[in-house]
Amino acid sequence: MKPYLVHMTDLFHPHGDPDDHYDLALAFALHKLGYLELGRVVCDYPPAHRAGDPALCAVAQLNELTGSDVRVSVSPSDPSAQAQMIVSILKESSRPVCFTVVGTTEHIAGAIRLDPELFSEKCAGIWLAAGTGAETEGGVLEYNVSLHPSAFVTTLNAPCPVYWAPCFHTILPSGEQHGGEYGSVYCIRQSELLDDLSSGLKNYFLYMLTRSDDPRYLRYLKKPVDESSLSAFGSELRRLWSTPLLLDIAGVPCESYEFLPVQISCTEDARVSWKYSSESSRFIFRMKHCDRQTADSFDRTGRYHDEMLAQMKRVLCRI
Repeated sequence: MKPYLVHMTDLFHPHGDPDDHYDLALAFALHKLGYLELGRVVCDYPPAHRAGDPALCAVAQLNELTGSDVRVSVSPSDPSAQAQMIVSILKESSRPVCFTVVGTTEHIAGAIRLDPELFSEKCAGIWLAAGTGAETEGGVLEYNVSLHPSAFVTTLNAPCPVYWAPCFHTILPSGEQHGGEYGSVYCIRQSELLDDLSSGLKNYFLYMLTRSDDPRYLRYLKKPVDESSLSAFGSELRRLWSTPLLLDIAGVPCESYEFLPVQISCTEDARVSWKYSSESSRFIFRMKHCDRQTADSFDRTGRYHDEMLAQMKRVLCRI
């Protein structure tokens, strides 16, 4: 049976970070190709600092491009209603649910607190992109963790399997973000991916990257590709974090990373320590080959980078 996925994301238009649109496209492509069933996309309610509202147009565009009918919901502004919505999704599902959480953990943590037994019974696992894999004394909290530290702790301690992909190996007290063995970040030059895509998918990304205000977002997909914009945005570097989460749920064989069982301890302020344990239902992302040239999070070298880019190309080029 295909995994049933609910993708929880901080997806906005104008975008907060284009990585969320890359994640969404990969989830839809895996859905179209039959690796998983994307049951619903849940967009975070926009916090005050965001320029845009939830990018429902992006979900509609990918439904159009893939011939799908994936539901999309916006998380309510009220935390108690957020929790109830996630509980309702679990109750309504006829089979276990996989969650990818690539934005705030506030809503899923609220649902865990509201009905932990339901998560034990019906949640196949939470695939979480947040935090750092190696704590540095005095280090800065990663962005998703900093939004709601207590919610991050609750999510890591959920009564179901948790597959944790720290965004970075570590963040220094200066705020410098490092990739490495226990950080899922990799970096591409956007042209390495965009140039090989269909015209419709190129326009999906250009609609987002240009922060288009064209209300005809479906007809935009059929426009001739703006090659000058494609070239300009293609030259930019883009960091991505959640690719291994989606590939793992889909069961796509990969050689460059693994999820290993660990025991995790968290302080109230979301400082994490862990150790390997074969008896645990917590799993941490680990890059198998630490062959990056540098620890810089924009480094574009190493077997992990090469495989993630190749898998993204292989899957997205089939939309």
